[in-house]
Amino acid sequence: MTRRNSNRLMLAGFVLFGAFIAAFVAFPRLTVLVGATLGQFNDPGPPKLIKSIGCVDRCNAASIATLVQTRFPVGTKLTDMETELGKDGFTPEDPMPAKCTPKDKMVPGKWAVACPAWDPHWNPANRAAYRWSKTVGCGNNILIDWSADKAGRLTHVEGSYYYACV
Repeated sequence: MTRRNSNRLMLAGFVLFGAFIAAFVAFPRLTVLVGATLGQFNDPGPPKLIKSIGCVDRCNAASIATLVQTRFPVGTKLTDMETELGKDGFTPEDPMPAKCTPKDKMVPGKWAVACPAWDPHWNPANRAAYRWSKTVGCGNNILIDWSADKAGRLTHVEGSYYYACV
């Protein structure tokens, strides 16, 4: 490539970047919508874990809860579950507080994670999430919460699902 062609290519890149910035300033909602639409081409689809129940777009929350408890029964090595979920694309929830808050101590307007009924000392870091979407602005969400003993074995595991739109 000649120096002249590389200068033209660089100038074209600057012009496109400038046009994007100008469009964002002039039409922020449209720019976000276009960006979200383009992001749909990167959608990973549902995780392998739930493909056995035929969940592609909208899922049955009870089926996911049962599947998670069957796949990772109490006594499963925590590292085995974390490895499998990581390979399937599940990621830790961020940011999470250092501890959960008992439901009777929740303060309206203050962000906190309520302690589940099954473990009043649950660590909110014990949550993995997977999200995917086939539509702009809406998405499928799977959360897996657990508790483990000091030996690194599951003492409780729950799977939940929700579909949300912004």
